[in-house]
This record gives sequence, structure tokens and C-alpha cells, in this order.
Amino acid sequence: MRSFRRGGPGSLPRAVTLGFALVITLGGLALSLPYCSNGHRAPHPLDAFFTATSATCVTGLVPVDTATQYNWLGQLVTLLLIQIGGLGYMTAGTVLAVMLGRRLYLRRMVLMAGERGEMQLGDARTMARYIFRFTFLCEGLGAAVLALRFSRDFPLGKAVAFGIYHAVSAFCNAGFDILGRDFGAFASLGPYAGDPVVTAAVSLLIIFGGLGFVVVAEVSRKREWASLSAHAKAAIAYTVILICLGTALFWALEAGNVRTLGRMSFGRALASAYFQSVTPRTAGFSMFAQEEMRIASVLLGSVLMFIGASPGGTGGGIKTTTLAVLLAMVRAFTRGSEEVTLFERRIPVSTVNKAVGLTLVAGTLVVLATTILAATEHMIFPITSYAKAPLFLLFEVCSAFGTVGLSCGVTPNLSAVGKVVIMLTMFAGRVGVLTLLLAAAARRPEKVHFPEGRIGVG
Repeated sequence: MRSFRRGGPGSLPRAVTLGFALVITLGGLALSLPYCSNGHRAPHPLDAFFTATSATCVTGLVPVDTATQYNWLGQLVTLLLIQIGGLGYMTAGTVLAVMLGRRLYLRRMVLMAGERGEMQLGDARTMARYIFRFTFLCEGLGAAVLALRFSRDFPLGKAVAFGIYHAVSAFCNAGFDILGRDFGAFASLGPYAGDPVVTAAVSLLIIFGGLGFVVVAEVSRKREWASLSAHAKAAIAYTVILICLGTALFWALEAGNVRTLGRMSFGRALASAYFQSVTPRTAGFSMFAQEEMRIASVLLGSVLMFIGASPGGTGGGIKTTTLAVLLAMVRAFTRGSEEVTLFERRIPVSTVNKAVGLTLVAGTLVVLATTILAATEHMIFPITSYAKAPLFLLFEVCSAFGTVGLSCGVTPNLSAVGKVVIMLTMFAGRVGVLTLLLAAAARRPEKVHFPEGRIGVG
């Protein structure tokens, strides 16, 4: 914080990183207490800190089932971590300050603006109020709808608790569920596969949470496609494209698989394919066992998780807008154009460079983490599925980096080394790449210009 007060270039990323680390530490300590576990059987400390990391990074990968391991107090701790992690710890603090009518100091506004990545400093107070209203409106409506649906299967009080928990988890793109004690450990939303109410409510919460607060605010303010910014158009267009394309591909690949969609009626299978296309966008809920999917579907899910949500939302990944810029760059290259354009707007070279750099850093991180797991975790796979092991490990790493939470059954069986690798990947997916971009943006431009050098590529 000393360098932040002096305005050092690394102060803002450092403050954001330390803030998330502090929340994870406090959450891990709380979940390690026996009072948070069923029967006062405290989990292994590494599992408690893994769960705290997953909740704060709104991922959803868990080494122990949340419902069977933790009691109501432990589940409340995970819910608070999810809410703080989804909104961002500094945004949550700013929202609280606005609620209390306290003055927003410049340092807090700077941190919040940097954490969200695309807000202007002067918009911090207005955006904080909008985030608060929009978040709790969505979560409240989602909780009400889910509670009504769950009331058909559970007592009213339990249905309301389930509705609130899963609405917050869905909007924050966390993927945590507490249905394990009633339907079996790691059940997720499998018992409601293809259910129209659950599918619609949860998927809409995921989509709105993943679009980004700035995009939703802009749409609600302008309400016309032509007047939207290129950022908003890219986020919306590529969200729709990925959902539609993913639905079609998952349906085509899994309709004949009796272990996934093939055992369902046409309507429920189509709804489940749609949900399976939405949930890799950093949500982590599932309606069937991911390890039962065909190899092509596992690979497709990995790609969708690597892409992730949109900037400023509650999800991870390289972001839909990054994909839009990369594809626009490829289009410009194939046409021999020196300018990258998107929705009739010229994209700055600095933005293109950041998109390329972000993707390279993210890809390197995923490959490195997968390689380490392949070296340390090969013993957890039976010989019959050993051929699928590398793909399952890649799926798990993409899920961690994209802060998704989908799993092919790998996470509960990881060694201590494997759990640490996944924890670091989750943390990097939620904080690390953002930190690198903020650090790069904070540096002063180079004043030294070197002679041009020509290098052959391709």
C-alpha cells in the first residue's frame, strides 16, 4: 500500500491481489473450524482452503461436497465468499459504503475502477449503486423463482434457502450447489436435468452475471442496438453466438449418447444441451456427469471455458470481447488490411496487442498447469480411462482458469500437489491475468526507440 500511496505502477495490481488473498485466507480459516462442518468433523485444512479459493474465485471446483461436508454455517460462509468474489472485494466494500451514505475516498474509487477493468474513475459511485441494485434484483427474482420450484420437492423453509443459495451462486457464476444431502454428493443440478423452470432461471442468471455490469447498464440506458458501443455489441453478439453454436454442437455430439442426452426426451435433451452450452461460460452447474461425455464434447467444453464470460462480469476466461478482437484481427490479416475493425469501429493497436498478449499468457498457463498435473496425477485414473486422462486434466485446468467449476471427477481425487496447482490456477484466472494487464497499463510508455528489425514469420 505504500507504493500505492506514492502512485507506483505496481500498486493497484498488488492491492487487488492482496485483497483477494486476504478474503481467501479468512474464508479458509473459517471453513477449517469444526463448527462449520456436519457433525463437527472438520475437513483437511487444504480442502478448506481449496473450497475458500474456489468460492472467492467463483469457480465451483470442490474437493468435498459442500452440502454433505458443511452445515448451514459453513454453507453461509461459502455464500458470502461467492458474493464477495463475484462482485469483487473492493466493489462490495464500495457498495457497502454507498449504502451507509459514507464518503467515497479517491483511493477506494481508484481501486474499484481498476478491479472492474473498464470503469472510468468518475463513474465509480454511480456504478457502485447500479451494481448493487442490479445484482440484488437479479438474485432476488432468481431466488423467488427457484424457491417456488424447489417448494414442490422440499419444505418451504428449505426451498427458500435453496433458492437463495443457488440464485447467488448462478448470478456470480460460481457453480456451488447444496443439493448433495438430498440427491447424493456432487449432484449439482442433475436431478433437474431439462426442467424448464430451473434451466431457464439458472441459465438467465448465468448470462446476465457473465455479460458484465457495464454492458447491462449501457443497454438499459440506450436501448437501441445502433447506439451501443463496440464493446457492448461484441459482448452481446459473441455471447449469443457461443450459446447458439454450443447448443447445436452439444446436441449433435451427445444426442446419441445414452449416458448424457440420449436417455432424455427430445425437449429435455434440447434444454440440457442449451444449458450445457451456457454453463461453461464460467458457471459450473451441470445436468449430467461431465466425464460421461464423448471426447469431442469434453474438448468443446474446454474451449468454451477458456473463452469464458465478458469483461466486468462475474466470470473468468480470456473473455468474449478478446475473442472478438482476435477474430477481427484474423479477418483484417486475410484481407490485407492494416486496420482491425469491429462493428464499423477501428480497434486501437494497443487493444489488439493486449488481446494477443492475454491469450498467449492464458494459453501458457493452461498448458503449464496441465503438464504438471499429467506428471503428478496419472495414478488417479484407472487403466480403462487412461487414454482420456490428458483431456480430462485439460478440462479441469480450463475449468479452474475460466473460474467455471465443471469437473470430470478429477478434483476430489487430486493429490496435495494437484490441489495446489488447481488453487493457483483458479487464483490466476480470477486475479492474475487482470493484474498483468493493469501492471502493463500502469507503466509509462517507452521513450527509447530501437532500429527496425525484419523477421520472417509463417
